[in-house]
Amino acid sequence: MSPATDPRSYATHPPIPLGGALCLDFINTTTWRGNPERSAERLHDYAELVHWAAGLELIDAHSVTLLLTEAHAQAQAAEQVHEAALRLRLEIEQVFDPAHEGLARPAEAEALLRDIERVGRLTEAGEARIHHWQPSGSPPDLRLPLLPVAVSVLELAASRRRYHLRRCADPSCGWVFLDETRNQSRQWCSMEGCGNRAKARAHYARRKARG
Repeated sequence: MSPATDPRSYATHPPIPLGGALCLDFINTTTWRGNPERSAERLHDYAELVHWAAGLELIDAHSVTLLLTEAHAQAQAAEQVHEAALRLRLEIEQVFDPAHEGLARPAEAEALLRDIERVGRLTEAGEARIHHWQPSGSPPDLRLPLLPVAVSVLELAASRRRYHLRRCADPSCGWVFLDETRNQSRQWCSMEGCGNRAKARAHYARRKARG
């Protein structure tokens, strides 16, 4: 049975960065990771990968147009990149998710970065000095949305920040993040989501216990 897909598109529902590192936000593109019955895929095709990257301002609107046009012209190549994205995500999970840490090395990320000059370059644009990844050549390399993820993987792997990795206290959620609070007390991927749901459940349980 194929995995469920989330009907929302990153084109209309941009990702909310909660992980503290881009590669962890990439892990969190699966909803309800800890519950097989609720789990759903948000990166269900190549276009969603592009919209995810655009939603986090990793690539600009012009690059989005170039990539989607090339993906339409090269459908098989786009599917291959989509499959590579899912392999990369699995490797990141096995490297960084506290439930699996240390079981793999980021070979997909390393391979992509060996080809970095052909795939894309980092540019600065606008008064806000926003940095975007843009294609190095024409036609654009369809792997461009994965390039900043690969950079993030190796940066986090080489940093002491990786020792602050946590998994959401809601076991059904399964999202991962860096707990960089002063007293290492962060439990939830977000207080607005899982944190508030946990508080509501605890309040209901207390009221029920009082009768």
